[in-house]
Amino acid sequence: MHFLPTGLITIRSLQHSFMEDFSIIQPSPVLAPYVRHYWVLKTVGDVAALTRTVPTGMMSLLFHRGNQLFSVHENKLHPRVFLSGQEKTFADLEYHGQVNIISVVFRPIGVRAFFRLPINSLSGLRLTPGDMEDRELRELERRIAGTEDDALCIALIETFLLKRFAQPAEHNIKRIESAIRLIIFNPTLRRLPVNVAISISRT
Repeated sequence: MHFLPTGLITIRSLQHSFMEDFSIIQPSPVLAPYVRHYWVLKTVGDVAALTRTVPTGMMSLLFHRGNQLFSVHENKLHPRVFLSGQEKTFADLEYHGQVNIISVVFRPIGVRAFFRLPINSLSGLRLTPGDMEDRELRELERRIAGTEDDALCIALIETFLLKRFAQPAEHNIKRIESAIRLIIFNPTLRRLPVNVAISISRT
């Protein structure tokens, strides 16, 4: 078993010859306040493994360029491209064959700068471009699927994000960041709804 800084834990390889190629890429400076990082995960050769995801508190946008992950609990494949809300608990995933994933990991305030969605209602959900009726994201999915070069894929993603960028109001950013710090350092507040924690942070 080994842990990657993405919330992924490889619990068990179902084959003896098992290798992963994992890398983290930093965003451009203009996106850094909203995007924590990108990560790329590839398996080398045809493999089968069981992986556990644990909540990280971050939302992410995932692109499967190889075989999709299979959710053991839900008994179905993950979508090829999806926006993932904050996870509530761990999940066990299986993958077979060659896996090739690019993920955009957003900071807690980041998603609202690019997606006009009620973020507080996305917890535990995985939204596809079709679910969101997002034609621009569908086009990005098509271009990522046809691009093998990782650096070029990241450039395509950054172009997509910059095109949609809408900077949140400064007072909202500071309020949310203050609430996050309170929740992290005060165990009592972790049991409160986010809107209550934000109200407390303003006092």
